[in-house]
Amino acid sequence: MSSKFGFLRDAKGRAAEPETVARESAPAPVERAQTPPPEPPAPPSPAPVEPPPLRRPGRPPGKRSDPSFVQVTAYVPADLHHEIKVALLLERQGREFSELVADLLSDWLKARNSR
Repeated sequence: MSSKFGFLRDAKGRAAEPETVARESAPAPVERAQTPPPEPPAPPSPAPVEPPPLRRPGRPPGKRSDPSFVQVTAYVPADLHHEIKVALLLERQGREFSELVADLLSDWLKARNSR
């Protein structure tokens, strides 16, 4: 039986040798003196444990990931929304639209409960 790579030998112009011939002409294995197996290397010392960074890199978590906030949807006229956003920017206090809505809703609820 020939090896599965015999076609490579044939492609080079050499004749493929049968497996039996190759076995007969192979040199006898050389016996080596038995040596004890090498000792396994000592395990590396554990790396020093570093405390986790206080703040992860990147953006801080926002309201979307805060369980004390819930997202709501309200339809307001586009012109009113635009004017409110411009007014908030002109205040230069960094107040967000959602903060304004929350303040207005809180005021409405307080006025309603005080009746």
